[in-house]
Amino acid sequence: LGLLRMPASFDGSEYEYDNGYTRNYYGLYDNPLYTAYKNPNNSNVNRVFGNTYINADPTKWLNIMYKVGIDQYSEQRRQVYHRSSAGDDNSLRYGQVNMDNINSFQLYSDLLLTAKKDFGKDIHSSLTLGNNVWNTNFESTFSRGRDLIIDDFYNLGNSIERYTSNSQERIRTAAVFFNGEIDWKSAIYLTLTGRNEWSSTFNKDKNNFFYPSANISIVVSELAKLPDWFSFLKVRGALAQSGISPQPYKNRTYYSQPFFADGFTNGNSFPYLGQVGYGINSIKGNSNLLPERVNGKEVGTEMKFFQGRLGVDLTYYLQTTVDILLDKPVAPSSGFDREYVNSGKMQNQGWELALTGTPVKTTNFTWDISATWFRNRSKVLELAPGVEEVDIEEAFEDIGSFAVVGQPYGVFYGSAWQRTSDGQLIIDPSTGLPVIDPKRKALGSPYPDWLSGVRNTFTIGKNLSISMLWDFRKGGKIWNGTWARLNRLGQTSESAEDRDNPKVIEGVLATGFDDQGYAIAGTDKNTTEVSAFDYYRSYVGDAGGAIESQIQDGSWTRLRELSASYRINFKPNAAGKKFIQYIDINATAINLLLFTKYKGVDPETSLTGAGSNIQGFDYFNNPGVKTFSFGIRAGF
Repeated sequence: LGLLRMPASFDGSEYEYDNGYTRNYYGLYDNPLYTAYKNPNNSNVNRVFGNTYINADPTKWLNIMYKVGIDQYSEQRRQVYHRSSAGDDNSLRYGQVNMDNINSFQLYSDLLLTAKKDFGKDIHSSLTLGNNVWNTNFESTFSRGRDLIIDDFYNLGNSIERYTSNSQERIRTAAVFFNGEIDWKSAIYLTLTGRNEWSSTFNKDKNNFFYPSANISIVVSELAKLPDWFSFLKVRGALAQSGISPQPYKNRTYYSQPFFADGFTNGNSFPYLGQVGYGINSIKGNSNLLPERVNGKEVGTEMKFFQGRLGVDLTYYLQTTVDILLDKPVAPSSGFDREYVNSGKMQNQGWELALTGTPVKTTNFTWDISATWFRNRSKVLELAPGVEEVDIEEAFEDIGSFAVVGQPYGVFYGSAWQRTSDGQLIIDPSTGLPVIDPKRKALGSPYPDWLSGVRNTFTIGKNLSISMLWDFRKGGKIWNGTWARLNRLGQTSESAEDRDNPKVIEGVLATGFDDQGYAIAGTDKNTTEVSAFDYYRSYVGDAGGAIESQIQDGSWTRLRELSASYRINFKPNAAGKKFIQYIDINATAINLLLFTKYKGVDPETSLTGAGSNIQGFDYFNNPGVKTFSFGIRAGF
């Protein structure tokens, strides 16, 4: 943030003054070199995971397997801010140290009893009965010390003002399930499953739910004679239901420490001025929660041709989600902002296509191709009674990601330019700039029209293999807030190259405004010039312009992976034995090339992170990385 606000004439390499304090052009953010050298963020993780199992065959037809495992990790994080740094919480720049101790422990077990039975030569069957138990315990203790006395001594005892908080989350689930399979002549297969699950995130009197599935497949090539070039044909269909438990601690209303934000500082919370305070949470809990359910239907086919040299796998699916768990807006007069409820209905449908082929196959050279293509369409069918839109997660004031009835899930809603019925911009004659529509509009979906990937693998001789994977994305909108802010600051290439040329924005002139604030469009074409400063600041920048100008296409073509491996096989010794069987040498490069019209660094980005339910926000996000790895593996 500090770097991109520096003019070219400012020498950012001198990041501190003689007294060790930060030196930067834009005072609100630190010099990035100062952040790197003076404000380290360290993390130390210790992790232990593994499992053990017992597998027994008491009879020829019965198998018993029991597995128990753990996954435990502890992490110590330390973030420091040197005196004069702008990163501290209260913006006083007296120095700060944050310490976060995290402990996570997961214990799980599976018990499986599998029985197999053949009925004659043609009918084969199996039945698995199982039990699963899962226990998760997560604890975090956060400590903060502000107003440091001694420079470069980052100990809580070196701080005047101290704060500590802790949180804990426990979830327990248990399930019993079955999986029954039967086939006739290895040609017709039927699979039935069912699972009943208990979860601690429900209320005690309604804490379990059941969901089944059924799957049938027919191998036509085993039942009918196909042409020689048609090697294999299978058709399949499935009906399935799955259940999703509520988030923890949503089945009742708790007290919490309020947080007050003003949009300019880091906000205020308790303890405040030495006082501790709690208030009723702004989200109302619900003791009558049900599981969110996904009902799915699927049909597909798998085909192989020319003795397997060409393969096709095609799937169509339709999923309907009901009883969606969401935070429903409620009237503030109720004392709450939202209530966690089961409400709403959403649909996803799409196609999946996989192709495999071997165009060339000789004694010393093989060329294999595999390609995938995926398309999904989502649509919000219902929300809570009387609710037409829900803000999925808090984002920015002028743009958000919403669930809107009749729209794709996660569609952008934000400020837009007012247009005529035939799509022309309406221009304010006094400024030469377009008029902002008083009503927010849908600005597009962040989800792509389709995704595809193509992998080519070349095997040379018996030892050398070279593989490359190309990724393709068509469509999907990105909010490029970074580009808009840099336009405003004159830091983009467009604003630099065109800074002396006034602009005329194409559109029709407004003749006035009605009593609701809407511009009245005339018929005269706009001829009013705007300066380059106003154009890049207010039309394609974020100084009062509409978000619509900042929405860009997120399509790309990228070389996702390039790898090579070579195997060295060892011959037996005189006794016919080999201590080392082989050595594999491999090298891999990730994200080597990117081709896109997106004006940001990389459209494959997410401001809100992997755990978020919203996508497509780019506001000074960290750039993607290229990865190079080298490995050696030996077999004994």
